[in-house]
Amino acid sequence: MDGGGTFPIQPESRPPLPSGALGAHHGGVAPEDMLRELERLARRMGVEVRFEELDPRASRRGGVCKLRGSALVLIDSRAATLDKVGVLCEALSRFDVEAVYVPPLLRARLERAG
Repeated sequence: MDGGGTFPIQPESRPPLPSGALGAHHGGVAPEDMLRELERLARRMGVEVRFEELDPRASRRGGVCKLRGSALVLIDSRAATLDKVGVLCEALSRFDVEAVYVPPLLRARLERAG
């Protein structure tokens, strides 16, 4: 599933998210909010994210691949929200996000995943 390397992206053309867009939850971000923001980031980067039932015997809960020349992140729809966040963070950390506004909390999470 992993192709390795870094995927280039086009410069950001949308305005940045408001500073409070992630919302606080116990000093951080609720997993559901983090997942939603990561999905938005992926869309802005031109990366498709799909949630599908993956083989339960698989050792991974998803990952990034290229399909017909476009980046695609597949995530097991049955995975816990935190696992989905982890898969999406790991996948997006492979992309060059310097040209895209990434809220500081998300940027820190992506840097830890990479």
